[in-house]
Order: sequence, then structure tokens, then C-alpha cells
Amino acid sequence: MPHAKKEDHASMLLMMISKNGPMSIDEIENNLFKFASQFGYGGDRDRIKNRKKDKNHRIITDTKELCESLVERNLLCREDDIYRITEKGGEIAEDTLHKIKRVWTWIDRNIISPEAASKNTVIIDAFLALIKLAAGFVSGSIALIADGTDAAVDTVSALVVYFSVKFKNEMIGTLVIIGMMFFTSISIGINSVDGILKFVKGSSEVMKSPELVICVEIVALLFAMLLTFYQRSVGKKFRNFALISQSVDSKNHIYVSLSVISGAIFSIFGVEIADSIIGGLIAVRIFFDGFELLKESFSSINGEEINFAKYSSFIEKKWHIYGQRTFQAYVIYSLLQKSRMTETEIIEMLEENFDSGYIPILSESGFGLAKNKDFKKDFSDIVSPLADIGILNLESGKYAIEKNTEIRITEYITGIFVEKVSPSLIHERVKDLKVRESFSRKDKLDKASRVMKEKEKISSIIKGRFENKIYSIMCTDERVLLMRHKESISIYLCDITELKESEGKVSTMTVEIFTGENHYKLDYLSRRKSFGFINDLKQKVHGIEYSDGSEVNLLDRINILSKIQDYLDKKLKAVQ
Repeated sequence: MPHAKKEDHASMLLMMISKNGPMSIDEIENNLFKFASQFGYGGDRDRIKNRKKDKNHRIITDTKELCESLVERNLLCREDDIYRITEKGGEIAEDTLHKIKRVWTWIDRNIISPEAASKNTVIIDAFLALIKLAAGFVSGSIALIADGTDAAVDTVSALVVYFSVKFKNEMIGTLVIIGMMFFTSISIGINSVDGILKFVKGSSEVMKSPELVICVEIVALLFAMLLTFYQRSVGKKFRNFALISQSVDSKNHIYVSLSVISGAIFSIFGVEIADSIIGGLIAVRIFFDGFELLKESFSSINGEEINFAKYSSFIEKKWHIYGQRTFQAYVIYSLLQKSRMTETEIIEMLEENFDSGYIPILSESGFGLAKNKDFKKDFSDIVSPLADIGILNLESGKYAIEKNTEIRITEYITGIFVEKVSPSLIHERVKDLKVRESFSRKDKLDKASRVMKEKEKISSIIKGRFENKIYSIMCTDERVLLMRHKESISIYLCDITELKESEGKVSTMTVEIFTGENHYKLDYLSRRKSFGFINDLKQKVHGIEYSDGSEVNLLDRINILSKIQDYLDKKLKAVQ
């Protein structure tokens, strides 16, 4: 429903002005930029190019148009380019805010509170125990019966955890979980040894319906993955070790399910002993995890602080790295504008953009990259990696970007060579641009020296199609050069009378070049990679300057930051 999407954007804008007071367009866009920053820039977001076709997502590109439409509906009023909320608009904003708070109150109470997480775990464990035991007895799988027994024990321990959380005595729940893990480990171990002995005696039982076992364990595997992430996230957020202990047990069930599935597959091929061996491995795994949790519990009882950080999930670790890249990208972006900044200035800049003021929806939900972020405490973690790879240097108490690196980043952002390139070096220098994936040694870019003058320099390069053939297309200080194998075509800048830019098929661009006698149509140019070449050509032919990043347009800032983040991702991953 397109109208509903526009109404959502309107409600968000009304909430923003209602909470923050009268705002100009620049202030509104700055707040929208902060909203976008809380999700990170994602790397390589050359998006919202086709604005007219995507009317549902124009809040970023048409903020003023949206504000004016709200003025027409008497939800906002405008005085000297300052937008104020009307009484009618205030009522809508308050109603929307009330609905959002009600939703998040329900989520807090029923999903992400420790008590809710422990209660939901009881329900899920009981369901899993029921289907595993039923399928285990039908199929005769030792591993599945053992897994179902463990799930039943988990249900009991989950009940204990629920009451321990409810009555604020989580250590009791933790110790019960650990005790149940040891009991389960021993039980599974005994059953596994019994199965191995029966196999040796030739009296082992054949697994019935291994296909059923596989289906049930796939369901259990999915629930185990969900529970592990869910329990660990809530446990870390509220520093609840009972839930962390449950997440460790749930993580074991991921391995349990994978092991039982493997045993069932082996059973299909007549390898019955695999089921018992896998059960034994499960027992060992559970025992050692229980032992580690027991040590952590005794340390806590003796007054030592539990290190919750070591229980971070893979997703949480990736989210943390993603956040660091986002903060680092903003540091680089700010230094490109201001050249030099002190530690205090960088911290203040990060706090201003990522942790300041009211942001609709995010303020109510508590979501965002900067939630509970202490930039002063984490300053070294953000900046040090940039210094280690030579992007930043510190002189006289101020941070600055190393000059050559500044040039490379600017080239990556704009897609244009700041330092014009000679033909013999083009193959190496193209690696610094976003278009680098389009070219390889087989393109033989250095052969351009055979058709170019000695002092002629290349300013931008792209790959595209001309007359149904793929060419390497270079813009130099004298011409547009199309190269393919032994063929080359020159379009001299002084002969160009007109340029036309249009959208092509499947996210591509088309550029038409007109001279006095000829018409050249270059198509299938990557929209994501060709903007540097296109703007370079415009600048040379029409004198149209392309933004170097100093403009404050909202969409420009997001796109520039996404490219900086993409650049940092590649540089930092290269040294890891």
C-alpha cells in the first residue's frame, strides 16, 4: 500500500518535530541522517537513483515536498522556512507515539525481558521434548531418544530457571541447569556404551524410520539455533547468567541435532553403530560445557565478575565489527572535511551524530549502533586500527589523513583519478577505483600507451557496450578512448557538441555523445561504477563540477559514507 508507506513517513516526521520543536529543512534532514547512521552505511549504497519510480521511499530525497504536503493538510505550518507542528499534527504525533510505545511495551514484557525469555524457553523445550521422544520411540533411535530425554530434562530445568529469574535468584537456576547437563551427559553416555556393546555382540537394534528422525531433528536444529541466539542476547543484555547457561545448553543441541541427523543417514546405509558413537560424542560435549559453566559459577559465587563478553554470538560479533566500521567511516568523512581534529573533537563529533537527541522509533525501541556506546572509552578501538594501516597519523595532538591515502579515498568516492594516470600505470591504478572488479589482466589496459600521446593522461575509466561490443572506455584530458583487442576509437573532447544521460536496463546507464558528424551510444554502463566517468565527462565538456564530498546533501552524505565504509572494509580485512 503506497499510501500507507507515505503516511508512515509523515508520522515519523511529525513525531520528530513534535519532540524536537520547530525545525528547518536542514535540521530535519540532519535528523534523518542520524536515523540512517544508526543502521550503518552498509558499504556501496549507490541507491535511490531512480527516484521518480520509487515514490514509497522518497522521504530522504523529497523531505521538503513531504513537509509542504503536511502544511497543506494543516499538520505543519511554515514560518520563515521553519516548520512548526499544528494542534492537529500534534495529536497525530502523540497517537503514533502512543501506539509505538504500546508495541514496544508488549515486546519488552513478552519477548525480550529475562522472565519472558525463560518462560518462552519452557514452552519451546516442552514442544521439542514431545516430538523428539515420540519420534525416537517410533524410530528406535538411541540418539534421538537420548536427545528427547535431554529436551525433557531441559524443560524441567527451564521451569527452574523461570522461577529463579522471576524471584531474582538466578544462581539457583544456573546450578540446576549445570546439574541437569551432567545428569544428561551421564545418561546419554551409558546408553551409548550399551548400544556399542550390543553391536559388538551382534544384537544391536535397527533404527526404524530414519527419515522421520531426520525430519524431526531438522526442526529441532532450527529451534536450537533460534534459542541459542535468543537466550544469549537477552542474557547478555540483562547480564543474566542463568539465561547464558541455557544458551550454552541450546548451542549443544545444535551439535546434537547435526549428530543425530548424521547417525540416521549412516543407519540408512546399514552403519548402525554410528548412532551410538554419536551419542557418546554428544555426552562428552555436554559434560565439558557443564564443567566450564560450573567453574564460571564458582568464580561468581567467590565474588569474581562474570565475563559476559566471551558469550557473544557470531551475529553479535559481526554487528560489533559493522558498528566499528560505521564509526570509522564517519571519522574519515569528518577528517576529509576538516583536515585535522583532536581526540576531543572526534569524540564530540561521534556523540553529536550517533548519540544525540530524539530519533523516532529508535528512541522508543532502544535500537541502534550507538546504544550504550561510550565513545570516549572506546576511542582507541575505533581509531587505532586506522592508524595501524596508515590511514591516520597523529601530529601535535591532532589526527589527520595521510595525504596519499586521502587521494586514494577521494578517488574511490568519486570514481575519478585525482592524480591523472599515464597509460603505462593504468592497470595498477585502476585497482584504487570502485570499477576495479570490471578489469583484469586480459583487458590489457596498458596497451593504451600505443594509441595515446606520451603526455596524455587518463582521468577516469569504465567498461561498457558500443555497437553490441564490450569496450574499455577511458576519459583522458583530450578524448574519450574506446579500446577492444586491437581496435580503438577516439572521440575528441573538442568535437563533442552534446551529451545525453539516461537510464538503461537492469540498473545500467546509457550515455550518448554527439559530435558534428557522429553519434556514439555507450550503454550497459554500471550505474554503481560509472558515475565517476559520467561526471568526469560532464566536467570536461560542460564544466559541471562534481561534488568532492564537501556538500551536505543528505543523499550525498549517505552515499559517500557508504563508499568510505566499503573502502575501509577492504583495507582492514586485507591485514587481518
